[in-house]
Amino acid sequence: MKKISLLSLLLLVNAVAVLAADEADTASGQGSGKMINMGTVLFIVGIIVFVIVVRKLYDLRNKKGSVSNETKSVQNKDNIYEPRFWYQCKNCKVTIRKDSPPKNADCFKAVDHIWTQLAEVGRTKYLCKSCNTLIEARTVPVSENCPDAPMHNWERLG
Repeated sequence: MKKISLLSLLLLVNAVAVLAADEADTASGQGSGKMINMGTVLFIVGIIVFVIVVRKLYDLRNKKGSVSNETKSVQNKDNIYEPRFWYQCKNCKVTIRKDSPPKNADCFKAVDHIWTQLAEVGRTKYLCKSCNTLIEARTVPVSENCPDAPMHNWERLG
C-alpha cells in the first residue's frame, strides 16, 4: 500500500473542493442530490489524516521494539559468560557450553553420554595435552574423565 504524503493529501482536498464547487454550479440549486458539501469533504479528509497519523505511530512503535530487540541480542552476544559452564562427554569428546547439565541420550559412540562439568566459562584458555580439548575458563578445569587418558592434563595458554 502506497503511503500518502501531506502534499498529495492537500492536492486531493483541493481537487475534491473544486469538483464540489463545479457540481454545485451545475446543479444550480435544483436539489438533484449530487451536491457534495464542504462538511463531507472535511470529514473524508479528517479520516485520511487520522489513518496516516495512526499508521505513523504504529511504525514508530514497531521501530522502537525492533531496536530494543536488536540491543538485547547484542548484549547477549557481548556477554561471553552465557551459557555458564563447559561440559564434555567422556565417550565421544564433545565439548559444549550450557547452563545446566545436558541430556545423556544419543551419544554416537556409546548408548549414553557421560558428561563432566569441566569449568565455569571465562577468558583464560586451557588445553588438555591428552585429548586436545581447548576451552576458555575462569579457573583450572577439573581433571577427571578425560576421554583419552585417566586424567586431563591441562595447560594454561593465556
